[in-house]
Amino acid sequence: MPLGGGTGVVAPEILAAREDAAEEGLGRALVGGLLKACLEHRVDVVTEARALRLCTDDGVVDGVEVETADGVRTVGASAVVLATGGFEYDPDLVRDFLRGPLTRPIGAPSNTGDGLRMAMRVGARLGNMREAWWSPSVPCPGARRDGAPVAMLSSRERALPGSIMVNRYGRRFANEAANYNAFGGAFHHLDESRLDYPNLPAYMIFDQSTVDRFGVFGARPGAPVPEWVIRASSIAELAAALDLPVDAMETTIERFNGHAANGADPDFSRGRSAFDRFPGGRVSDPDSPGATLGPVGTLRTTPSRS
Repeated sequence: MPLGGGTGVVAPEILAAREDAAEEGLGRALVGGLLKACLEHRVDVVTEARALRLCTDDGVVDGVEVETADGVRTVGASAVVLATGGFEYDPDLVRDFLRGPLTRPIGAPSNTGDGLRMAMRVGARLGNMREAWWSPSVPCPGARRDGAPVAMLSSRERALPGSIMVNRYGRRFANEAANYNAFGGAFHHLDESRLDYPNLPAYMIFDQSTVDRFGVFGARPGAPVPEWVIRASSIAELAAALDLPVDAMETTIERFNGHAANGADPDFSRGRSAFDRFPGGRVSDPDSPGATLGPVGTLRTTPSRS
């Protein structure tokens, strides 16, 4: 387990044993625990039933109208809990409410704002709507089982030594090791002169030392990087492959490497907090700036989007 000081990469034989024992982890384990508690309290769990609207009596919510395979029916209740707030797959709601661009949602495609609309229809007060659970993500080839494009959260790799992120102008723009939700703000920086978001898209650049020491994208240390990762033997070659300005890329990486050698990042304070140092520090020295600051050498890269 990463929180216990491990790498977060589980050996294949351990994964196989967990599958044989029907053991789950992460979100599936959380849902399993909640379901078990509901069943123990004799809660009637119904699936494939879409909530349509809240029913009210003299301004008080007293039930929900749902659509099932047998038709529409009303379920009366003394209290109704709306446990859904996602609307990232509804372009109109994204445009109307969020503070900036959303380029690659990673939630369930069914997050189209049904719960939000139900609440709005009965006059619910809205607040904090411009915020979301932001995170940079890495788009990958293929589609998920639910039909959505594949993308991976980018929390670990961007904080490892030998890894940085640059925008489409070839420049660093934030503390790459910052927490993922706050990091979303960097993608919403508006260039008021160009009326443009200069940090979209961004590119995560990492070298072979990062791959060898830590592994990337769920692979064990030293394992090959996926084929879709763009490779280059020089900064100039990499910049050309990504259509980024060569001079800016070379200057950016040279400057960052100098900071890494000195053990400090005066540009964005990367490595100052224990949080920054955790991804690399959990398998090395958690108190050293080297747990997150390391020079970029032999390059590998893949685009990353908010």
